Amino acid sequence: MTEIYDFSKEIPIMEKNNILNIAYDLILKDEIIGISTDTVFGLAFNSKSKIALNKVKDIKKRENDIFTYHIGDIKQLYNSNIKFDLKILELLEIILPAPITFIIEGNNNGFKKFYGIRFPKNKLSKEFFSLFKFPSIVATSCNLTGIQPLNKQNEIISFLNNKIPTILFDENSLKDKEASTIIKIDSDYKIQLIREGKVAFSDISKIIIDFLG
Repeated sequence: MTEIYDFSKEIPIMEKNNILNIAYDLILKDEIIGISTDTVFGLAFNSKSKIALNKVKDIKKRENDIFTYHIGDIKQLYNSNIKFDLKILELLEIILPAPITFIIEGNNNGFKKFYGIRFPKNKLSKEFFSLFKFPSIVATSCNLTGIQPLNKQNEIISFLNNKIPTILFDENSLKDKEASTIIKIDSDYKIQLIREGKVAFSDISKIIIDFLG
């Protein structure tokens, strides 16, 4: 039976921290957590766990294994073993948290790759994702692949019940949510719109171009 916690209600600090710590431990034990974000409802798991990855792919009927890393604090990027362009990190500090996914290049001991990074602005997901070191926790939308993400609480519970151990709800974050806008920034500061979502590309592109020069 899936445990459901409602963070839209006032929860005593000790109880709240206990719930988040239980969810944190479940992630480390190859489990999946359902969590409200500032866009669509998410399924969060440890990117280094093949067991969790296979569970998510089974739930979503998804073939590929490309997911977005989630953080709750920009400091997680600075403190990571992954080296990012400092000017790009400064840009992210200005813009995030926001319903935007940035794809930026990082250097891991000489090996370069692109990382999709999300920093949701709602309190619940910020507190939870900040518990993890980067890069570790990733999240994906709650839905069957090819179907619109679920955002109504009863639909989410019906879809996930008995499939995952815990759901962290914030009812205030479940109303008419759109997916995040995805923007890629190359090492030469060229920007590319991958998907337009909650934030209009025209509203954010000028800020990026003006800052990066």
